[in-house]
Amino acid sequence: NLTVKEFNEFSEPELYFYEKGGVFVNGVRSPGNAQRSGLRRRDIILKMDGREVKTVADVRKIYDELLADTKRQPRVLLEIRRGQFKQPLVLDYKEDFTKGD
Repeated sequence: NLTVKEFNEFSEPELYFYEKGGVFVNGVRSPGNAQRSGLRRRDIILKMDGREVKTVADVRKIYDELLADTKRQPRVLLEIRRGQFKQPLVLDYKEDFTKGD
């Protein structure tokens, strides 16, 4: 229930000030799991499940691996940067908000 986008010094100079490239939250669907977890537009995703994230492909790969692991609890720990502060967030993805579409 979110979209992510890569950034660099040219596309998003204000984000580049805090992180020298990477992936940021471009949109958050409401209602949705990302919104419930506290993710906000323009948060920079630094890590997912303890693994560093630098590209949208990294996000997709980790997400696909998490969904494929049926023995795992439907939660993932994210490390984000919001402005000058790093913080952890738990994204709980057990509810499927797309079923009503």
